[in-house]
Amino acid sequence: IDHRIIRKKIHVRVEQSRCAEEFNLRKKKKNDELKDAAKVRGETISTKRQPKGPKLRIHGRRYDLGDCHTH
Repeated sequence: IDHRIIRKKIHVRVEQSRCAEEFNLRKKKKNDELKDAAKVRGETISTKRQPKGPKLRIHGRRYDLGDCHTH
């Protein structure tokens, strides 16, 4: 092992990692700004992440169904 470099793995628990803190702080700040803007307009908004809507593919082209629901 004298002159060789040995690769080592480092196992870090996600709960103890600080890399997500900046993302969470940025997300919280953005959500607070959205809530304040909605409060001024007199509305209530949901800051939860929503799944993307359904996609429709016809002959290789992609179309977005958007908000059209036919129930």
